[in-house]
Amino acid sequence: MEGLLILAASCTSLTEGIAIRWYNTKHSGGFFFVAMISLFSLSFFLLTDTDGFHASAALWGMGMISGFFYCTASFLTYLALQCGPFAQTNLILSYNVVLSIVYGIFFLRETLSAMTLPGIAVILVSLYLINPGAGDKESKEENRMSAKWLLCVGLSTVGCGMVGVLQKMQQVRFDNACNHEFMIITLSVSAVMLAAAGIRQERGHIGQILRCGLPFAVCAGASNGLTNFLAMVINSMMPISLASPIRTGMKIVLSFVCSRVLYRETFNRRQIAGIVLGTLGLILLNL
Repeated sequence: MEGLLILAASCTSLTEGIAIRWYNTKHSGGFFFVAMISLFSLSFFLLTDTDGFHASAALWGMGMISGFFYCTASFLTYLALQCGPFAQTNLILSYNVVLSIVYGIFFLRETLSAMTLPGIAVILVSLYLINPGAGDKESKEENRMSAKWLLCVGLSTVGCGMVGVLQKMQQVRFDNACNHEFMIITLSVSAVMLAAAGIRQERGHIGQILRCGLPFAVCAGASNGLTNFLAMVINSMMPISLASPIRTGMKIVLSFVCSRVLYRETFNRRQIAGIVLGTLGLILLNL
């Protein structure tokens, strides 16, 4: 059962990335588009919340902090997918699992595996190898990752990791009784912050963004909501230090396949080695 849920979460997460990539390569309006994604993801949790909304002050505080990280990570992921390669972006974003593992080990007293440190070391090596400019001299000039991409994907990875940590914190504190409330607060804060930024920066194009972006936002938002819901279910069934590496490892493999089939992205030997090592690193973290 856990394996099927993890596979489903990996597929829905990948579907969200594909929908965002298809939109942002043809249209503009990132703030308002990502706000729509948060809104449709929020709708998923509102529709599936059957116990009513009950939130303490502590849950509101955790949810609002999570909403800030979620908002930041969502928009930076949008930019990273716009200006960087699909497979490498998803691979690096998957490294947010390291924060979850650190939290699980040091704060929840989950068992530290002998492979944890080697796994992290292998991940660091893979970060160097997946640089698209690591091949021949011409490739270095044409394809080297931009500073903008590195900044976006790096900060987004940290933001995603913090959302995962806060998710687990509230599950432990409230004994899995407030999962929907937590995500409703998180997504509400994210949607409001992004919409406010969109109104300020994109107010002359909101109609066009709605017309062009609505189908993609519905797809991405529904996928996002389902991914977050499945992640909470999985984390309640398994240790976070076990569930996260398996889920992200599956997503890396699927991302690599999609980047080849859908986007015709090519990889040199060093990049392929980096992707393999990145996947191996996540497997080591799971041993």
